[in-house]
Amino acid sequence: MASVELKVGDQKILWTSDQKIFEALFATISYRLEPGGKGSRFPVLLGILQEDSLPHDKLQAGREELISISKELQQMPIDRAVS
Repeated sequence: MASVELKVGDQKILWTSDQKIFEALFATISYRLEPGGKGSRFPVLLGILQEDSLPHDKLQAGREELISISKELQQMPIDRAVS
């Protein structure tokens, strides 16, 4: 199992899931939302996969990318997810 700790306000949420779910999520983002290739639209968040962290000076850019990804994935039919 893999896990991600999310901080929402002053609360921390630990999301534990099968590694394949994380891989499918990032594959869907890259394949469906980045026609120019991996990291072409969302270099900060997809860079986390390689760095395992988000530098403080990239927080605002990462937040903006996350908002865009969230909105776009909500509009995408589930059958377009990469598995």
